[in-house]
Amino acid sequence: MQDISEEIMDRMKKIIGSIGFFSGLLALLVGLSLMVAPNEEVYNIIDVEKKTSFFSKVPEDTIDVIIIGDSESYSAFNPLQLWKEQGITSYICGTHAQRLCDTYSILKSNLETQSPELIVLETNCLFRYAGVKPELTDKTLYEVSQQLAVFKYHNRWKQLFSLVDTTEQKKLAKEHLRKGFKLRTDIVPYTGGEWMKESNKRKNFGERAEEYLTKIHELCEENDIQLVLVTTPAPDNWTYAKHNSVNDWAQSNGVTYLDMNFEHEKMQIDWSKDTRDAGDHLNYIGAKKLTTYFGAYLKENYSLTDHRQDEVYSSWDEDLKKSGMKF
Repeated sequence: MQDISEEIMDRMKKIIGSIGFFSGLLALLVGLSLMVAPNEEVYNIIDVEKKTSFFSKVPEDTIDVIIIGDSESYSAFNPLQLWKEQGITSYICGTHAQRLCDTYSILKSNLETQSPELIVLETNCLFRYAGVKPELTDKTLYEVSQQLAVFKYHNRWKQLFSLVDTTEQKKLAKEHLRKGFKLRTDIVPYTGGEWMKESNKRKNFGERAEEYLTKIHELCEENDIQLVLVTTPAPDNWTYAKHNSVNDWAQSNGVTYLDMNFEHEKMQIDWSKDTRDAGDHLNYIGAKKLTTYFGAYLKENYSLTDHRQDEVYSSWDEDLKKSGMKF
């Protein structure tokens, strides 16, 4: 009997120990979840926090135009050139493969310190999933991840617990100096011919894209900001069917839409020299041409102030010199 009692006690101790271990583990996961969870739904928390962190360093209420979207946005628009040629202050808050949930989150953060006249949304991001898509195929694990944010945002520890390495810090500082523009000089020609052949077809927006586009539109209206949808020339990824879908939404919601795929000849884009990846993104020379065209478009259609003679904005001239870019 004594042996049986000892065996039962041993089992009880193991059970109690296991309960204690898993209780401690759960408490740890809950604690970590509270640390890493963002205030709202975002997909790429690291890129969102990098972008909002650098944007928050811009002096308050000095940005007239916020440009946002995926890599098309930071490849095509050059804010320091817009400054040089038009005196318009702008900043690019685009991130790689940006989803609209991140677009919305970034813009909400932007408006805590800035009161822009215009928000320019590059439209390529409308055609990918717009929210936080489950990356776990196992339903049970997915449900756990929804309750414990440490699983959902497991990469955020890099942002919270480690310093950005020196190389990365310098790269981010250069991007901030250029107001979010990424300078690329590679040349890979586009040789595919005409891509905007008229069609009645429509390409569906990505799942939840219209939901978040509506939120962005409402955010602009609440803050008395004009929203402009812009498509940059990109023969490798743009189609007439995509144009039709964006144009339908814009007309239904009273939003201006500029599709520059119809304007590339006016810009004198040379597809043998002005793209860095065979027509997906413009390179530095292509961005120069587009920015000149877009700056003239802004001046003609919007009452944006030319700040070039205002000493309050003298740092823009200093940043232009530091950037080494010539226009």
